[in-house]
Amino acid sequence: ALTKEEHPASLGALKAFKFEGERGAVARDRLRREVEVLKGSEDPAVVRFLAADANEGWMITAYQPGGTMEDILERYKGDAVGAIRALLPIVRAVATFHEQGVVHRDIKPNNIFVSGDQLVLGDFGIVFYIDDRGRLTRTFERVGPQDWMAPWANVKKRLDDVNPTFDVFPLGKVLWAMISGESMLPFWWFDHDEFNLE
Repeated sequence: ALTKEEHPASLGALKAFKFEGERGAVARDRLRREVEVLKGSEDPAVVRFLAADANEGWMITAYQPGGTMEDILERYKGDAVGAIRALLPIVRAVATFHEQGVVHRDIKPNNIFVSGDQLVLGDFGIVFYIDDRGRLTRTFERVGPQDWMAPWANVKKRLDDVNPTFDVFPLGKVLWAMISGESMLPFWWFDHDEFNLE
């Protein structure tokens, strides 16, 4: 709970890591990339970067007092137009990242935060650069949220063609979750009768 002296605008959310062994080195590099992407964005639909020290293993972004979209799915249930309006700033932000050669790869309701009446995208921890900056994943490592990722991305092998469709598909599933009010659309079942929103 906040005291009278505290205000959400003056608070930050701390993301901290313990770097141990080979996996620690990869985590440090992922944090550096996340910091780089967030520092380069001034989009209001993206969490605001405040401070970081990747060598020490921490980053602070603006605090989001409204929690995540997962907490408020009922707000948009049955309101397709309202859901589209609410999600559109994030879609535009993701499109801008794609133009810059950046793929988020981890879009899901609990990585979309509520900031007043606006939604903001966060958690760029597994961001991917389409250009040749080196990969931070192992050959058979599955990267991304299994139930939200595109079927063509959800394989147990290294994919050479990581592209914007890896974000577009989960954005569609997030929109489905908002309109349905349900927290999960099983993998590829949007056309099953019980999940079909048509």
